[in-house]
Amino acid sequence: MDMISNFVARVLRAVVKLTLLAFGLVVMLGLLLLAVAGLLVALLRYVFTGRKPVAFTAFTQFRQASQQFRRGGQPGSGMGQAAHAGGVDGMNDVVDVQAREVGVPAGSDNAIRTPQPQIQGPKT
Repeated sequence: MDMISNFVARVLRAVVKLTLLAFGLVVMLGLLLLAVAGLLVALLRYVFTGRKPVAFTAFTQFRQASQQFRRGGQPGSGMGQAAHAGGVDGMNDVVDVQAREVGVPAGSDNAIRTPQPQIQGPKT
């Protein structure tokens, strides 16, 4: 009798473990499908609007900000200046632009005409 109850207990334990494993797999696959659906929605939104997803631009900004510390220490500390001295990535290139006046287009008045609001008295 003891042998039969041990066998039944082992079988029930195995069934419970397999059931929990199946539920865990279903939950994990559901979360994976949710993530893939979210990525597809973000991709379609990017394709139709032309705007990159916010998370992508945030990670790009973080990566660009962290690159200055990876290559040569903190800015202004004097460390790593040899890497930037040759203008390796173009950060030391400064281009001055001459300012110029923007003229008035030919055939137009110098004065900008704005419509004056018409004030009407009370109706009697």
